[in-house]
Amino acid sequence: MTIAYQFGNVGAHSVLIRAWTASLGAERHAIVDGARAAGDFGAVRSGDNFAVIYEQANSRGRKVRSARTNMATTDSTGGNTWA
Repeated sequence: MTIAYQFGNVGAHSVLIRAWTASLGAERHAIVDGARAAGDFGAVRSGDNFAVIYEQANSRGRKVRSARTNMATTDSTGGNTWA
């Protein structure tokens, strides 16, 4: 018996996290560019905080995708021996 149907959900979650991360990254760039144009360096520093959040979310998306791959591989390998 395989549990592959759940891997699609995990994979979709990974894609959602990374899409949200890309959107957040685009927002960050817009904020920083606007702040630089206005000479508001306090806002530029806030944009740097967004960069930290962006990197954390992107890392999380990669980890979820990796976990999905690892689970699918383990299930496939184990499932073949359980029959």
